[in-house]
Amino acid sequence: MFDNIDWNGIAEAMKTENIMKYASSTDPLSIIKNPYFWVPGLIFCLLLFLLKFRRTLSFFIGAVVLWNACYYLLPKNGKLELHDIGVFGSVFIGVLGFWIYMFLLRSE
Repeated sequence: MFDNIDWNGIAEAMKTENIMKYASSTDPLSIIKNPYFWVPGLIFCLLLFLLKFRRTLSFFIGAVVLWNACYYLLPKNGKLELHDIGVFGSVFIGVLGFWIYMFLLRSE
């Protein structure tokens, strides 16, 4: 049953550098437009909300926001602009503040 599976290829694809290369080359807006991604993502978020896994949901949403901010605000061609650093810092501080509230201050 599992004779035709390329286990070495799967192990190679699961290495950290390959995952980071794949994640950095993927455009977040192209993924969001794909219904094979956003429908399970929406079901996952709804399920987390209904099961009251609010901390996991906040971590997931914060990670997606930071991934979008890294992709669109940090330089890809070597030019670093002060405006982009300010916006990225603001987004990062906002997500960090949200996580501090959800994980440390909020009681459930």
